[in-house]
Amino acid sequence: MADWVRSFYQRPGYQKYAGLSYVIFLAGFFFLPTKAIRNYYYIFVLLPFLPWFFFFGLNKIFQSKILSVALLYCLYMLISLGWANGLDSMEALNYIRKAFLVISFITLTAYLLETSWDRLNTFFQVICWTAAMMGIVSSVWYGLFFYEDLAHNGYRMISLGILNFPLTAATCYSLVALIAFFNFFLQAEAPLKTRATSALVIVTSVSFVLLTHSRGPLLALAITLLVGVFLWRPKRVVWVFAFFILSFLAAAAIGLFEWADLTRRSDSFRLTIWQQSWDIFKNNPWIGYGLGGERPPITYDHGLAAHAHNLFLSNLLDGGVLSLLPLLVLLGFTARYALRYFVDRKNITLFSLAIFSILANLTDGKVLIVSPNHQWFYFWFPIGIIAAYELHCRSKSDFRQDFSAPPAQG
Repeated sequence: MADWVRSFYQRPGYQKYAGLSYVIFLAGFFFLPTKAIRNYYYIFVLLPFLPWFFFFGLNKIFQSKILSVALLYCLYMLISLGWANGLDSMEALNYIRKAFLVISFITLTAYLLETSWDRLNTFFQVICWTAAMMGIVSSVWYGLFFYEDLAHNGYRMISLGILNFPLTAATCYSLVALIAFFNFFLQAEAPLKTRATSALVIVTSVSFVLLTHSRGPLLALAITLLVGVFLWRPKRVVWVFAFFILSFLAAAAIGLFEWADLTRRSDSFRLTIWQQSWDIFKNNPWIGYGLGGERPPITYDHGLAAHAHNLFLSNLLDGGVLSLLPLLVLLGFTARYALRYFVDRKNITLFSLAIFSILANLTDGKVLIVSPNHQWFYFWFPIGIIAAYELHCRSKSDFRQDFSAPPAQG
């Protein structure tokens, strides 16, 4: 049976279907509503992949340090359900389902790219163009026709699709700008057409981030761009400033951007929320309050905070210090192999995504065991990509021969 399953999943027909359904799912973050994108993933992406996962998934996970530690992190968070107060059995089962979805997603990502690394550029191209088009469509939609729909968010821009909150939209569009800049625009072999189209994607994406008036993702984007450029092509740093200037001008021309909105909200009570979260954590530091369990409320001047707005504090609250250890190891292995990709391939894209996923989570991160949402796109998706690269490194094939060719250009 296992041999038949392996043979079926190696067939070109399934490989084409899997790559197509997967990239539609990723692009769907920018135009499909939450329920639609989740149902699409369950039916068209996950369901056909389940037989392979049940026969070979665990073996693939244990071949990768990244995937193994991700599984360890999820298992520990599920164990913490045992001491989570106020959680009924259905809620606990829902968290188990979410953990399975996360692990299957990053394993599927690694599997697809390990089988054909050329898919990555196709994925990146589709994501970049979809995000650019939907950034323009969303800006026109809300700016010209449904501007009052932004009132409850302080007239900060949101995107059509699942990214219907300014901060989540800004984070995902920032990731798109990084992909377009490092994977396409700065490539030495990139033809003029590729540079021009990627420049359009960058300006569109950064302009959209500015229209959301979300400072955390904007700062994370700026830092990642500068770090990446200085490490890879320091003479091209002028392009970072040029793109930001062009994006500011484009956002101002639309008429929905106000510079004062970037400063008038001060720190958005982040310092108060973080201090409150730290004080609550110190009451139960080692094992936390359990995933989804009841804990003292996080209060600030305007009421209650839904979460700690920081990935590490959120994990400390739910799982204590013991949950932070596998998370830090996971981030460490991810950064290690992303850096190795940079050294071997002379392409800093994956390392920049790893940096950004950490920086963006410092101001709005929360526990990572979730159904398909923006965290899948800007955190778990890069981890799955880097896990695929790790698997390539560990395979018996001639790694350097497989990766010696320059990346395909769009």
